[in-house]
Amino acid sequence: MSGSSLQDQLLKLGLAKKKPTAKRRAPTAKSGRARRPEHASGAQNMSLAQAYSERQRVEQREKTEAARRKREHERRRREANAKLAALVPSNARNEAEAEEARYFEYGGKIRKLFVTAGQQRELNQGKLGIVGFRGRYYILDAPLIDEVRRIKPEALAFFAPDLAGDEDHE
Repeated sequence: MSGSSLQDQLLKLGLAKKKPTAKRRAPTAKSGRARRPEHASGAQNMSLAQAYSERQRVEQREKTEAARRKREHERRRREANAKLAALVPSNARNEAEAEEARYFEYGGKIRKLFVTAGQQRELNQGKLGIVGFRGRYYILDAPLIDEVRRIKPEALAFFAPDLAGDEDHE
């Protein structure tokens, strides 16, 4: 028994398990032994190149569409401002001798406009409204306020039609 190893002796007695044979591993790309067929790598590179070019086309299309939408928005804004420029300053009822301060919220801030006592009453009754245009505030009659609301709603600074007297609703 001297010629056999301890492992062999234990195997004969049934006390040890047989040595697992080393599994042969498939060659990996790291070892350099395994190579992909040329046509497979070419097809993969081609599809990758196609994917990149398709992504570029999609991004370019999205960029072009965003630029078109921006141009359209700017065109509409310019048209609305031109209509307001023709309507608002010529029909404003602002008075230079106005002494009462009228406070209102516009653009997230509290603003102040000087009005007469009569204008203050008409503002509270919903007969007049305030429009913000090109950094100034204009007092306009209710029908013109409705027109401003149709042209450019964000220009409407203050209008209180709900506070109008009951004489309008009878």
